Amino acid sequence: MGQALYRGNTTVNGVSGVHYISADLADVSVRSIESSVYASAYPGINGTFFSGATLVGIAAKQGGVQVAPNGASNANATYDRSTLVSYNYGGANCGVSLLKRISEFPYGLSSINWAIGGIGLYLNDTFSGDTEEKRRQAYIDKCVAVEHAQSVNSFTDSAKINRTAIGYKNSTKKVVMLYLQSGSAWDCRNVLKALGCDTGILLDSGTSSQMKAKDSSFNVIKVNSKTNSVYSMVAVEPSSWA
Repeated sequence: MGQALYRGNTTVNGVSGVHYISADLADVSVRSIESSVYASAYPGINGTFFSGATLVGIAAKQGGVQVAPNGASNANATYDRSTLVSYNYGGANCGVSLLKRISEFPYGLSSINWAIGGIGLYLNDTFSGDTEEKRRQAYIDKCVAVEHAQSVNSFTDSAKINRTAIGYKNSTKKVVMLYLQSGSAWDCRNVLKALGCDTGILLDSGTSSQMKAKDSSFNVIKVNSKTNSVYSMVAVEPSSWA
């Protein structure tokens, strides 16, 4: 177990209201929760999409086992969606795969430590356009074409709402959990790139966006006061906090 870092209400790459947790890959897991992140036993962020009390995105633990009903597929196995997967293959790894079902993961279910589904942020892609708005729209167009992102509330517009995202830095094997007080999916992409992430996805956002962290004395930090049930979360259990 390593040390996790929390930084709150800061500005990154021109985006304000940024809160993030950086943690060792080995200290991160995906869990089923009955209610909110704040009511859970763990620090971390909310997880994948849901409808009612049923998951509609991948949320899996070791061996690719769903953490809750319907957590083995994205969008009821209707669309490919970007899924961040922690896995062991020639060592500890983490990356994004386009999946309808967790069973499609190319290195096999037995290699999986955890997986969480969302919409891709395509951090390594270059989006063309002579203005920021045109580049943002090119990104949106790709997500619509590849992942049917128009079916995700408030994704295809530039609405500034609470957003949750997660990324991974290959060089340090750190998972970066992101909460934006007010931003777009494009803002999440720009922030995670600026924080050094190589890959990342947008998670359920808006009224579902939640983050709980701790300070160096292990005092709980609730980033907002939401108590909405979210049914899955990405949890972190480090030995210390900074």
